[in-house]
Amino acid sequence: MATEKEVQDFLHALEEGAWAPWVRWAVALAAVATLVVVMMTRFIGLSAPEGMEQAAIAREIARGDGFSTKTIRPMALWQLKQYPAGNIPDTFHAPLNPWLNSLFLRLRSKDWKITPATNVYAPDKVIAEVAIGLFLLSAGINYLTARRLFDARLAAIGLGLILLCDSFWQYAFSGLPQMLMLFLFSAAVHALTREGILWTAAAGVFFGLLALAHGLTIWIFAGALVYACFAFGVRRALPMLGLFVLLYAPWLVRDHRVCGDAFGLGIYACLDGVVHSGSAWMRSPTPLFDAVGPGAFLYKFRTQAASQFDGMYGLLGGSLAAPLFFPALLHPFKRASLASLRWGLLLMGLGAFLGMCFFGLGDAESPDPNSPNNLYILFTPMMICYGLAFLLALWNRLENGFLLVRIGLLSLLYAVSAIPLLNGLLKSQGRFHWPPYVPPVIALINGWTNEKEIVCSDMPWAVAWYADRKCLWLPSTMKQFLQISDYAELGSPLVGLFLTPVTGNGRLQGDILSGEYADWARIILGAPPPARFPLQYPQVFFVRNQCIYLSDWPRWKSAR
Repeated sequence: MATEKEVQDFLHALEEGAWAPWVRWAVALAAVATLVVVMMTRFIGLSAPEGMEQAAIAREIARGDGFSTKTIRPMALWQLKQYPAGNIPDTFHAPLNPWLNSLFLRLRSKDWKITPATNVYAPDKVIAEVAIGLFLLSAGINYLTARRLFDARLAAIGLGLILLCDSFWQYAFSGLPQMLMLFLFSAAVHALTREGILWTAAAGVFFGLLALAHGLTIWIFAGALVYACFAFGVRRALPMLGLFVLLYAPWLVRDHRVCGDAFGLGIYACLDGVVHSGSAWMRSPTPLFDAVGPGAFLYKFRTQAASQFDGMYGLLGGSLAAPLFFPALLHPFKRASLASLRWGLLLMGLGAFLGMCFFGLGDAESPDPNSPNNLYILFTPMMICYGLAFLLALWNRLENGFLLVRIGLLSLLYAVSAIPLLNGLLKSQGRFHWPPYVPPVIALINGWTNEKEIVCSDMPWAVAWYADRKCLWLPSTMKQFLQISDYAELGSPLVGLFLTPVTGNGRLQGDILSGEYADWARIILGAPPPARFPLQYPQVFFVRNQCIYLSDWPRWKSAR
């Protein structure tokens, strides 16, 4: 039996002795593992259209079909001039996220089919797990950076706030590349805090990979390059620029070879909100650029800038400490590296701001915090650390030595920052992201068509991902649909039309009767299609009769 002294020695080792660091790390890892398990219980599939598109591209790569897509944008008909009969090269998305996901999808190639009993599509889980892994690695890198710049205690507090930020988890579950981008950006920022030209060159590598994850981050690199020139000198910044160009240039060459435009179709995403919505531009095989002028872009820039300022708290992830980064810019930090990096983050953030104003974050009146173009979320971890340092510095000036009061302040900070996460955990949810996604229902289209046939839908990303069929995004007009189908501009006629709440739940007057879906209002509202329309056989048994599938013949009667 252990003596009293042995017990005391054991407790001392746990609290302050050699075991103390190991115990703290074990408790921290157990807490993180518990959080991951709890969050995964809430996962019901990918949530973002662009995330599903990139997932479908990853699956094509895993099959050996190259960087190809089954989501067909009518605008790409204008750019490509002629669609290939086989695999369709994608020129809209950046390559790195699909390539990375394809490596892990290969391990689950037997789980690519969906059955009526499927709750969560197995590849959805794979992609979410990869994103969560990248998020945890990013949090670890930011911990190391904060520990280097500040101290271990502040880094640990900041790490906890990062892990409790709900926006990171929402992006991890979306299929979007933001968690990969966060990992690469965090690594680049860490490299910028280190001494030596090799570290600056490493930052160039990470920024180059970041641009291959999302082209919009080139605006961030522009700010980083300006910072490097002032902070390290032009000679040290040149290798960073050279390695960035060396990594990114081959993708520009690939896009130019495929479609004749080095920036592919993705560059036209800047038209979102210029005269028409982004979806209206992408749904037109004959885009009319005559209406686009400097005034339209200037109006978009002004409205996007104003809405981003108004919604900055949400765009930064809803963490209470992150906005405190801005007053921290005026705080006289004594450590040179600490004081310098904040201006680097500001310059990179300014580049991101300009890029997002130019390309947009969705609705100009209310920017989407989970937009695929949200770059602010990449800055959130370091902004949390700077904001936390500023808050604690102010607190120390009050000369309040009560430990309980300090603990109360930090607890309040944690509680407020965790409200969105707790709200999501407590909120009831269904089996699927309905409306508009029900994967087992969408997957029925796979049995009604073969691999060479093409369907059309108002959510082609979901049909491409869950039904594994080529799908044309609903053209702007019925005349365009008929021309594409009758002349087999995609290599074969269109054999099905799948309409969902994406259009059906739109505003009756603003979207359907006189908006961008006006030419399809008759079918969207449930009336029979015109006699000249080639798809005359309806199937309306989809969820709550809110979806309709029109076919060239009743294929469901003989579906396998």
